Amino acid sequence: MKLLLLLASLGIYFQDSLWIPGGYLNGVAFDGSYVWVTNNQTGSIYKINKELSLEDSLTFQTGINGIGYAQGLLWVAVFNDNTIKAIDPETGEEVLSFPVPGEYSYGLTYDGRSIWHSSKLTQEIRSIDPSSGSVISTFRVPFEPRDLGFYGSRLWAIGIINGLELIFIVDPSNGEVLRSVQFTRSHPAGIAIFQNTLWVSTTAGTGKLYKIDAISVNTEEVETAQSPRESVIVFKDFRAFLNFHRVQGWGKVYRINGETLVKMGELGGTGFSLPGYFIIQTNKKKVFRKVLILSK
Repeated sequence: MKLLLLLASLGIYFQDSLWIPGGYLNGVAFDGSYVWVTNNQTGSIYKINKELSLEDSLTFQTGINGIGYAQGLLWVAVFNDNTIKAIDPETGEEVLSFPVPGEYSYGLTYDGRSIWHSSKLTQEIRSIDPSSGSVISTFRVPFEPRDLGFYGSRLWAIGIINGLELIFIVDPSNGEVLRSVQFTRSHPAGIAIFQNTLWVSTTAGTGKLYKIDAISVNTEEVETAQSPRESVIVFKDFRAFLNFHRVQGWGKVYRINGETLVKMGELGGTGFSLPGYFIIQTNKKKVFRKVLILSK
């Protein structure tokens, strides 16, 4: 499972992208052959092949956000009436509908047995029995969740924290954030995962579907503090950063523009404006890494 090698050093490599009119692509699902993408503004659901060509579309209703594929049906999270609805992908007809708790029904995915659903405003993720709509479990997360994906034994989520747009990997048993990485395009919303490919869509008028390879980064390719590689190591707080820094035996910390901030041995949080990005010189003299520290 190469995607789960994300660890603290995920590199995001954009293979290709597709622009779709309407601009509010809030959900993505993959059925094994095709990518399905929702358009919140127009109520359309697009069927797209793996080469990013539009095959077909159907019109359902406005307000659709996250989407999942399960049991031969498309399942959508609907903002307007805070529900989950199942749709026949051949006819576009609604098959069933049930209300969900929380506020602002958004993300949706399927793990092979249960539907996973997110509520944006209440920052909740829950598992749901698709046959009855009964909630199996619920947990809160420290970010504002958008769409969800499931790969291996982990939940993936697009989320916002302190104004930063990130991809999170979450333990579905308790909601613990295991890893996170900044998404380097504006307004990510939908996410789906298959083998070594991420599919991420964007909202807020941008209307892009990205096809992405996720590969662990070779930091030796980074040459200078002024031009670190795009990948970012994300730390939930300053303590986590400091512990990692000490274990690695890394050296000086720099501002993004390359100006020295503090030297090793003087790291106590003074001078750090958080959340923020910094450059660290590793134990290889000419190798630099970009880090994001989310909170104090």
